[in-house]
Amino acid sequence: MSIMSNDPFRSREYREIQRDHLFRTLAFLLENGMEFAVAAEVEYMYFSPELPAGIRRSFAPVSLFVLSGYTFESAVVEEELLRFEAGFGKENVGAAVAVPLLAIRQIFAGERPVAVN
Repeated sequence: MSIMSNDPFRSREYREIQRDHLFRTLAFLLENGMEFAVAAEVEYMYFSPELPAGIRRSFAPVSLFVLSGYTFESAVVEEELLRFEAGFGKENVGAAVAVPLLAIRQIFAGERPVAVN
């Protein structure tokens, strides 16, 4: 006999609350010119062009991405995604990055965690 999980934190309603909270937090930071970092689940992120395998393998399952300088200036938040441009690896390989909001585990402003998912 299997037991169905009724975990309210996995419900559609709660996921919508979290997505809205992450969206609003990111929009606030961007509107106020506050550089920030996100810890995100890399497996759900999109890179265009695709990053070389060596760089992609260097990421931990949850990696920290610091949005400052040009990367911060390129950042936009949409209903479902955080988008930005960044350089990766020693070669500074450029890519446009799309992070689904629900793949973001934490948002930091300086040393301060300002949102947790």
